[in-house]
Amino acid sequence: MDRKDWKELFAPRILQRGLAYYREGAVKMLQRKGDVVNAVVLGRERYRVEIGLKGDEITDWSCDCPYASEGTPCKHMAAVFYGLDDADREEAPAPREGQRSIRARIEGMDPEQAQALLLRLAERDTAVAEQIRSATEPPSKQQVQRWKRQIARLLRRAAEGHGYIEYDRAWDTMCELDDLLSDTTGQLLAAGYVWEAFSLTGYGFQAAAQCDMDDSDGGLTMLAETCLGLWRAQIEAAAPDLRRRMYQWFQEVCRTSDDLCQELSWEAQQELFHAPEFLRSNIAQLDRMIREEQARPDRGYSRLPQLVIQKLERMEELGLPREELQQVEREHRDLPNVRRRVISRLLEGKQYSEAASLLRESKELDRKWPGLVSGYSQELIGLYEETGQTEKLLDELQFQVFQCGQHDLVYVKKLKEQTSTSRWPELRERLLAGKTLPGDLREAFLAQEGLYARLMDRVAALESLQTLDRWEDVLRPQFPERMRDAYIQCLDARMRLASDRKQYAAAISYLKKLRTYPGGKDAALARRWRTAYPRRRSMLDELGKAGY
Repeated sequence: MDRKDWKELFAPRILQRGLAYYREGAVKMLQRKGDVVNAVVLGRERYRVEIGLKGDEITDWSCDCPYASEGTPCKHMAAVFYGLDDADREEAPAPREGQRSIRARIEGMDPEQAQALLLRLAERDTAVAEQIRSATEPPSKQQVQRWKRQIARLLRRAAEGHGYIEYDRAWDTMCELDDLLSDTTGQLLAAGYVWEAFSLTGYGFQAAAQCDMDDSDGGLTMLAETCLGLWRAQIEAAAPDLRRRMYQWFQEVCRTSDDLCQELSWEAQQELFHAPEFLRSNIAQLDRMIREEQARPDRGYSRLPQLVIQKLERMEELGLPREELQQVEREHRDLPNVRRRVISRLLEGKQYSEAASLLRESKELDRKWPGLVSGYSQELIGLYEETGQTEKLLDELQFQVFQCGQHDLVYVKKLKEQTSTSRWPELRERLLAGKTLPGDLREAFLAQEGLYARLMDRVAALESLQTLDRWEDVLRPQFPERMRDAYIQCLDARMRLASDRKQYAAAISYLKKLRTYPGGKDAALARRWRTAYPRRRSMLDELGKAGY
């Protein structure tokens, strides 16, 4: 697609949201390197956007937000495209007369001419008139109530009178509410009515969160992200006293609302309030939450690790002494994520001995969680490599390879490099006899070691066409007859279980491959199928089409 047509990728409401995000300053670290544009967009989280360009053509785009998980263009991408357009305009030469921007033309009008034009527009368009009224008059209580009733009607209409918003209406309803909140609160904020904008945003999200709906498409998550962005702009525009009032509102919601509102309100408190008074309040609140979590009789799923890390982050942000942070880390040393935090700090400070000691201790403390143990082991391997501790490196590589599940052959190769050629065959057999190499990796290891006869035995025993196809180029030159017979055995089993035309055709398509092997046997196999399954008309028809 031509870059100048990028807006065609997006639905109108997504474009509106993207423009709002860009104007709110949510696009950060926008940079272009060659044919790739990268940026971070601040939403409910920090989302990474990447856009591929080749000349004036858009070749690819991606964002790691949930909405774009299947490649759907999202508002974060739209915000980045708006940023790119502005960057291009800044680099472009000054426009000639007749090519001035709308802003320049408006600034060039005399006041009477501008007022007359604005009056004509307002008379023709009630939406324009409403925006002028919002910008010039303090919103009355009646006006705010009307907006709230509009939100309630929108949700009630979506529920069609039976109190539940079905899947096919949920996403569009949340998008409509998203647009309504963004437009109305944007007008209020632009006119200086910060508290009114803030409270209307909160009312809208609470009203949506309290609805029963099938939110499988994540409309509420999108709305929450929008509200967080709106609140960020509103809080930045607020005076200190009003900011305290907003913070207190979030605290009250945390105490009294349901889980979803509570979660978003807590997130807002953590992310949007960074003055020392708020950080101290957040730390005190985290202390209460940590005590409550520790007192729970059922600790099957615990928020304790997350809460402790949040407390440590707030303490760091407040600039509290290192001794106070270390005291908290010691109190919660049993939590893996707290120990990982300490390990990272030790490694950054090149305190390798202390880091290695804590990693070894963590392997023992977290022995019930194989994934964590494998991660500690990998960090130890990297540490021993960097510090040249060859004996400890060899021991840790053996632990990693023989005790931890492998996802590739990286650590197996490292172990081989550190092992003498005389001892390697023994370790290789031990690895093949163990359970840390999954099936496809075991086959790759046999091939890497040149154990082709054993690989052939394994591939034939699996009776998998996919496995035979994967290793055909490697095994066929050395074992053509065995590969041919393995295909025949596998196809016989496949045809025995086949039950429809599609499955018959898939098996029959392999007869052409068999024809290329020594002795073929494709025709003999086709005859055997005709004899064994004379009532399978679809199979007989497919054999005839294939020339058998």
